[in-house]
Amino acid sequence: VALTVGGGSLAFVLGVPVGTAAGQAFGWRAAFAGIGVLTLVGILLVWRFLPAVGRPEREAPVDAPAGGRVGIRQRMAGQGLGGVLLVCLTAMVIMIGHYGFYTYVDPFVTRVMGIPEQQLSAMLFGYGIAGAVGLLIAGTVFASRPQLGVLAGLGAAAAGVSALAFVPGLWAVAIPGFLLWGLAFGAIPTLLQTRMLHAAHPSFRDTASSFYTTAFNVGIGGGALVGGALLDGFGIASLPGAFLAVMAVSVALVVGSAGRAARGRAAAAREAA
Repeated sequence: VALTVGGGSLAFVLGVPVGTAAGQAFGWRAAFAGIGVLTLVGILLVWRFLPAVGRPEREAPVDAPAGGRVGIRQRMAGQGLGGVLLVCLTAMVIMIGHYGFYTYVDPFVTRVMGIPEQQLSAMLFGYGIAGAVGLLIAGTVFASRPQLGVLAGLGAAAAGVSALAFVPGLWAVAIPGFLLWGLAFGAIPTLLQTRMLHAAHPSFRDTASSFYTTAFNVGIGGGALVGGALLDGFGIASLPGAFLAVMAVSVALVVGSAGRAARGRAAAAREAA
């Protein structure tokens, strides 16, 4: 999973600082025009190089009635739907917290931290590099233990953003905290997706992946919306505190998911015995 999302992480490392620099130098229209051109290039590359994927044959459940028609509950039975939905909910909540702050990180860095605007691209580039390191850690250290990795990532993100919340003007602490946040969120999405794949039955993983993608994107949009409301109502200094509150909820969801998975394994072991 870490390998397949590596391209997206590399784009994040390069795209955010390059886009910010282009916007500062040539205006936002030029930055968006560049995005449009690169999107067209991406479409052509996908069309040219990605192989066609055949549609697999679906087998009817053994308890299907005559004619092979089954209801939604029968189709989902034994597919790990509950675990998948819990991971998707967790991902959505985490992304709401993350993007509620990250969407507005530019003014936070320049106004609250006091970083000169000319150094903003360098800060974002450092954040992206830290995210790439986090992705590497996710793929090597936590590949077989995604639940532990997500908890470690949430803890690291909370520690980093705490520095931004309490001592944003003390650069010796705030800048490492900013980079630690980037490292954590380089790892967390990959680990959540790995956890989702572990929860889903092999025959359900394609559908489960679509659920995860939907929840992830809802979290991105929802985070920007919530962050904007907080920004208007309470000011930009409120965003780190909101982030920390959402991370606390996210930890509770991850721990609850771990407990649910443990109970499921215990029940399966009893049935096998």
